[in-house]
Amino acid sequence: MIEQAARRFLKNGHEAGAAALAPIAGEIWDERIVQGRHARLAPVGKTTARPSFSRELAAKVYLRDHFHCRHCSARLMPLGLVALLAELYPKELPYVIYYTHGKMHPIFWRSVAEADHLLPPGSGGDWYAEDNHVTSCAACNTRKANYTLADLKATLQDVGDLGWDGLLPLYRPLWEAAGKPGSSHGEWLRAFERNA
Repeated sequence: MIEQAARRFLKNGHEAGAAALAPIAGEIWDERIVQGRHARLAPVGKTTARPSFSRELAAKVYLRDHFHCRHCSARLMPLGLVALLAELYPKELPYVIYYTHGKMHPIFWRSVAEADHLLPPGSGGDWYAEDNHVTSCAACNTRKANYTLADLKATLQDVGDLGWDGLLPLYRPLWEAAGKPGSSHGEWLRAFERNA
């Protein structure tokens, strides 16, 4: 649906994009995600300050993993691309930057890429090491929380469809057509383009 909406918006305008989103318009994610295998509290580790998120590192990880969740194998897209569509179609794709429960479209939980630490920094993992990150959907990242794969008795999934590009080629044309030059989309696009 997202690909169709983006392509139709670019080719035929706003109403055509809205029509493509009609089958999923206005859906709200209302699931509660239980963290960890047995809903126990996250393991106690030393508390670390959370440094600012690196677009450069995230872009490398998403491209390396071909925009696939390494936990559930879902095909993912960059948050910026889906958030840009949410700006254009706020009723069809409700979005809250803080991922507020019961106020967002499920696509943000199931189909948007996030960078997940294999070994959480509070347990000694390197915040900046590319090999300590994998691509994850928001639902899996939230479920995993501060656990390690060993804590959860889980393994990483292989990258699935190596031809899946996260719809990245549509991101820049959509951004330019939407006329959002002062936004962070340009920084994300440059990070993806530098690492492609």
